[in-house]
Amino acid sequence: MLKSTEKSNDPTEIDPDSLLDSAVQKHMTIPELLREYGLIALLFHFTVWSSCLTIVFSLLSAGVDLSHLPAFLSFLSPTSSSGEDLSTVVLSNSDIASTSAKAILMGRLGATIAIVEVVGPLRIALTVAVTPPLSNFARKFAMVRSAEATVGNWVAETKKVAGNLLPTSRTDE
Repeated sequence: MLKSTEKSNDPTEIDPDSLLDSAVQKHMTIPELLREYGLIALLFHFTVWSSCLTIVFSLLSAGVDLSHLPAFLSFLSPTSSSGEDLSTVVLSNSDIASTSAKAILMGRLGATIAIVEVVGPLRIALTVAVTPPLSNFARKFAMVRSAEATVGNWVAETKKVAGNLLPTSRTDE
């Protein structure tokens, strides 16, 4: 067993102190983050985004009480024009065909997107904080380095082709 001052030679072991240091010391903009950590940053961010969508939609579908939301989010509380609480309506396959069931589903989808977009800055902050140490860890594996190289080559080729397709600016005057 390692003492807290000893370092392991295992390349897959994560040192929590170095994770915190790299996240705190690097104040990166989003373009810098994408340039340096491209594929890993995108995969992490979209994984968090899709997880947020899934969790929020599931909570809304499970009938989570939204009446206790802060005032600035009160528009998300699902009530019908008659005051009926629609958050507890459970849709079955046979209900999907009805217009009101479709409206409830679309309302849940809209509320899901609204909630997920409200927490967008938190997702971006999480991406900026976690991507550098995650990338340093992931790049220890040949498969990850190979995937990044493949995507990098594809992006370079796409830029080259796109550059040839775009009209050149004229300086004739």
